[in-house]
Amino acid sequence: PCTQYAGLMATMDCEKFGEVVGSEDCLYLNIWRPPTDEKNLPVFFWIHGGANCVGQSAMSLYYGANFAYRENMIFVSINYRLGPFGWFFHPALSSGDALDNSGNYGTLDIIQALRWVKENIAYFGGDPNNITIAGESAGGVNVYSLLVSPLSKGLFQRAISQSGAPLTGSKKKAEKKAQDVLFQLLVKDGLVNNKQEAEKFLASKSKTWIATYLRSKSAKEILSCYKKGSFGNISEFPNVFVDGVVIPDSPYKLLRKGKYNKVPFLVGCNKQELKLFLPLSLSTLSEAEFCQLIKSLNPDQPQIKIRDYVSPLIYYNPFFWPAYSLLGRAGGIGFELAGVDIPANYMSRHQKDVYVYRFCWNDEPKPFDFLIGSGHAMEIPFVFANFQQDENSVLRFAWSKENEKGRVALSKKMMSFWANFARTGNPNG
Repeated sequence: PCTQYAGLMATMDCEKFGEVVGSEDCLYLNIWRPPTDEKNLPVFFWIHGGANCVGQSAMSLYYGANFAYRENMIFVSINYRLGPFGWFFHPALSSGDALDNSGNYGTLDIIQALRWVKENIAYFGGDPNNITIAGESAGGVNVYSLLVSPLSKGLFQRAISQSGAPLTGSKKKAEKKAQDVLFQLLVKDGLVNNKQEAEKFLASKSKTWIATYLRSKSAKEILSCYKKGSFGNISEFPNVFVDGVVIPDSPYKLLRKGKYNKVPFLVGCNKQELKLFLPLSLSTLSEAEFCQLIKSLNPDQPQIKIRDYVSPLIYYNPFFWPAYSLLGRAGGIGFELAGVDIPANYMSRHQKDVYVYRFCWNDEPKPFDFLIGSGHAMEIPFVFANFQQDENSVLRFAWSKENEKGRVALSKKMMSFWANFARTGNPNG
């Protein structure tokens, strides 16, 4: 994994939660292909999610073996730099190279991975002229970034965004945060006592000194300047920003004007997106304890009640039940509007091959059918037929014998839609 704080979006090693894990030596990819000698197979290129600051392609959630085997195509999943190692801009680091100066290093990693695949996938039996990019959550955000980036033109022929949106931050905000990181590092090193002293101190230093100082810091020191959130996320992180080169302008604006890489596009989200995040925010358990709970329960007999880990003040509040459902659905509507309806509407003005879905499955064992339902990321196992029940599977609580027949049938249909789209640009065949 790339450098990040450990959390549920990247690992089930509960004891490491909150610690810095991974390495800057992380730019690797995985390739699965069916056990045949066939060549010129379609290529499915997967970009993992995690708010662009957490996650890794090695999670069992993203294994491509079942998809590659059943749908007879190549499956590629990649890593890309995360957090401030993927998106960071400070003027002192400018080198005169436009890509170097963009600060969108994570986006450039994904583009470079695409270039590698286009140049090398034929050796694995893949068709370099039939590549479908796909991603979920931040992966979906990155799919939109590739759609609007002139640097990725011709590197893919179709695109899928699952629960993502064409979101960007401002480069000015990114610069402000980078300066704040620099101030914090100076204080931690005892060179100054506060922001005001830091500003005076830096006024006497050259651009070269500042660049050398920033590059001398370890990954752990850099990450310590960002507040930790749940799931390993970090706050105040301006990921993917308009830099004029990698991302020329606001993706919404570019999509509306038709200034993007026009390829067949499949987009959608889940009906109750927000429900993935609500349980942990309301729980009396820590994220590590929640992790242990998932690892220890039996999906066929969960033997847990909502009141076991929700604060009594919340559980016995008569507004809890309707408010919880309302929030879950409201989150889904928000995702749908920003990530599906608006961009699909813009793109359909310039091309006919735009397809939309909504994922509504919520047949988990009780109480997870109410708590999680069709929450964020729940569609991924259906697309890839990854219903792992081992203790290191983050969604293992959802897969019971009772719901097996229905979820397997739905999974086969979804795999066919996604694979049809990857082959022909039309999910219907």
